[in-house]
Amino acid sequence: MCGSAGIDLPSLADVLVTKEEAEASKPAPDLVIVAWEKLALTPAECALVGDTVYDAQACRGAGVVFMGVSSGGTPAELLLEAGAYGVWRDTGHLYADLDHALEQASLAAAASH
Repeated sequence: MCGSAGIDLPSLADVLVTKEEAEASKPAPDLVIVAWEKLALTPAECALVGDTVYDAQACRGAGVVFMGVSSGGTPAELLLEAGAYGVWRDTGHLYADLDHALEQASLAAAASH
């Protein structure tokens, strides 16, 4: 249970990855790799939503498409320069555009492999 938000995160996720499961944290790709391995997926079948340049760097190193949100304070231009294939205002904006975003993420993954 995430006490501050009152959310039971484990019940909402297929897998959870913690910093204890990898040697290095972002910007290293270790945690992203652990996630796709736990999901039994390939990097091309995954996308990560993040709000920092470090998220983008970890995705690039793990071969995973990075979908940026600028609500964390990093400007969209920096997220795009770091490797985001697209940037949305926040997760609500991404959710509203999810079908299109996932279609584009699939194309981006195919183009990079």
